[in-house]
Amino acid sequence: MPHRAHAILNSIPAAILRYDRDGRIRYANETAARRLRRPVAELEGKTLVEIAPPSEVRDLHVRQVERVFDTAEPVEYESLALHSEEEATWVQIHLAPEFDTDGRVESVLSVGTDLTRWKEGEEQLRLSEERLRLATEVAGVGIWEWNVLTGQIRWNAQMFRLYGIDPTPGGLVTYETWSKAVLSEDLPSQEATLGDTVRQQGTSTRSFRIRVPCGEVRHIEAAEQARVNAAGLVAWVIGTNVDVTARKTSVEQLRRSERRFQAFFEHTPAVAWIKGPDGRYQFISRAMAEQFGGADRWLGRTDEEVLPAEVAAVVSAHDRAIRETSRPLQVEEEVPFPDGTVRPWQVVKFPIVHEDGSVSAGGIAFDLSERRRLEQEKRLSDKRLYESLKLESLGILAGGIAHDFNNLLTSILGFASLAQRELTAGRFDGAPEYLNQVETAAGRAADLCKQMLAYAGKGKFIVRPVSITSLVEEMAQLLQAAISKKAVLRFLLDRDRTTAECDATQIRQVVMNLITNASDAIGDKSGVITVSTGLIDADAKYLADIRAAELRPAQYVYIEVSDTGCGMEDSTKAKIFEPFFTTKFTGRGLGLAAVQGIVRGHQGAIKVYSAPGRGTTFKVLLPAVDVSTPDESVPKFAEVAGRQRVILVVDDEENVRVFTRKALEIAGFRVLTANDGKQAIKVYRQNAGDITVVVCDLTMPHLDGAATFRQLRRISPEVRVILSSGFAEEEATAGLGGMGLSGFLRKPYRAAELLRTVADVIDKMPG
Repeated sequence: MPHRAHAILNSIPAAILRYDRDGRIRYANETAARRLRRPVAELEGKTLVEIAPPSEVRDLHVRQVERVFDTAEPVEYESLALHSEEEATWVQIHLAPEFDTDGRVESVLSVGTDLTRWKEGEEQLRLSEERLRLATEVAGVGIWEWNVLTGQIRWNAQMFRLYGIDPTPGGLVTYETWSKAVLSEDLPSQEATLGDTVRQQGTSTRSFRIRVPCGEVRHIEAAEQARVNAAGLVAWVIGTNVDVTARKTSVEQLRRSERRFQAFFEHTPAVAWIKGPDGRYQFISRAMAEQFGGADRWLGRTDEEVLPAEVAAVVSAHDRAIRETSRPLQVEEEVPFPDGTVRPWQVVKFPIVHEDGSVSAGGIAFDLSERRRLEQEKRLSDKRLYESLKLESLGILAGGIAHDFNNLLTSILGFASLAQRELTAGRFDGAPEYLNQVETAAGRAADLCKQMLAYAGKGKFIVRPVSITSLVEEMAQLLQAAISKKAVLRFLLDRDRTTAECDATQIRQVVMNLITNASDAIGDKSGVITVSTGLIDADAKYLADIRAAELRPAQYVYIEVSDTGCGMEDSTKAKIFEPFFTTKFTGRGLGLAAVQGIVRGHQGAIKVYSAPGRGTTFKVLLPAVDVSTPDESVPKFAEVAGRQRVILVVDDEENVRVFTRKALEIAGFRVLTANDGKQAIKVYRQNAGDITVVVCDLTMPHLDGAATFRQLRRISPEVRVILSSGFAEEEATAGLGGMGLSGFLRKPYRAAELLRTVADVIDKMPG
């Protein structure tokens, strides 16, 4: 094969195979060898049936090759190629017939292009390397058929040329025609090999020498396969002969190679080109001609002659790098179309070294615009689906939460009515206890609201040391509301060293998802869900079966959720972390793929234990940290002396304004109120010199708390504002960082929390 053609065709990222009429591979390039997991030497002379495991993909390809032989028409199709359980690629196969001098289909050229990145919108750089590395050498092949039952032997025209014999009518020859041409020292081994092929009903490859009538000795590579009839007997043998000597040296072989080279540029769907050492285009693919204004625009011209100056400069710089380094190059180039549009292209350029030592460049380009559009659509679709799943998961909790809130409200209303009745009757002994019960129930309702907001993600992701046991305990009421009423929830919590550095909101979502999955596994039957926490020393053996190679032996805090449900088979367990895989209706939780993503984002992992009928256990591992958990308890009530300082309370809810005003007045403050931001601005302008602190709600009509704070700052840069909201502080104060906010008060709050927050602000005042 010519050196230039070999270099060109072995530099293009496409899998190239050439099949003879028996389905045997006569040529395979390096890319095809890599894809098929075999060396080139093991592929040539073999069929796909011999080298590839049974699959629909393999059988489809065999049928399509046979179709090209039958119809003499090219075929193009796409197929999903499975390489292993973890690896699958989409490929586009282009099959083109090659004809002998009699107009008969002699062989089929297969060009396999990797379409994975177009199909999945995922990997961005490997497509160019994997897609069209075309390197083919198609030799003239002599084909013979031997009818074992009748003894009749038929040659094609190439066999007669190969042996230097004139063709016979119908191509019929005798066994002696072949055996007389084989050198005597080679004949016994050839007859033995052929006999073994018939007896074993198999295939064989061999090499031998022949002497043609003119006296020339030729080296022949042969392959044959025995074919069996319906009775299970060998009915015929089909074989091929290739003149290896002619392939290496003859002008005819050079012409064949050039025709194959032209066939690639004619049939490849890619935009491809070859330039000479002077930078002028020598060959372009039909696809390039069709998309970029025809062959006449390019052939014999340089980039400077056909492209805008700025584009030509970039392309020339890339070509210069190819010539200087003699190494392939992958780049992105903006290429203008004849209609004036400009699209991004992924370009693979490769060097071509000529006999005189000069180097030129060839290339293949793929339009990236459609792939980028699909990737963008996929990102948006994934985001919408994630949000939909999350909202549906919250909706599933709504029924249980409403039930718990009704119970809490019943307690609040009931004890409040009892206290009112006692006070009305002038009895004061029982009223304090009833009011304590009201406060306790209201506190539980407030905690439930905070947990719901945290689960909904109303706050920034804050990574800090968190006691996993405390986190689970805080969620206990929410978890109970999320599971089936027939399921029993048990806790086995270790309170010694279960601190991990994590985002509490995300870990709450992980726990909630595992709990809802456990409840679904139990279904309508009675069962037990057990939530455990603790610390474990994980060694390499323990971590070996986890799909997280980066995990190292260390101490890990674990959260374990076990159920007595239906369990899973190994096939199901292998898929549970695939995106959007489910065995239930959609919308149940965030999906285990999202759970795994959160855990891996915390440098953790998940172990799964399950068997049909024996339940399932998910064990979440998070790296342990040896620090104390910050104290987030509510401060105890402290006496605060208001000394008639003026406090402005801004809230659109009247009950909140009344409660806040009363609590502050009892402590000795003088209180002004406003029911929205606009009124607050007006009141502050009138009393700016007297107001010490402003307690302002975040969510209000007309003018919200953030906007009110900004306007107050413009009136008085020294204004002291405490922002109040039911959202977490990080969410509520987003966008106000560095603006001098004096404090934050999380709703709902008690009088003690209100007074302590106000007192802290006053204590920091100068003087």
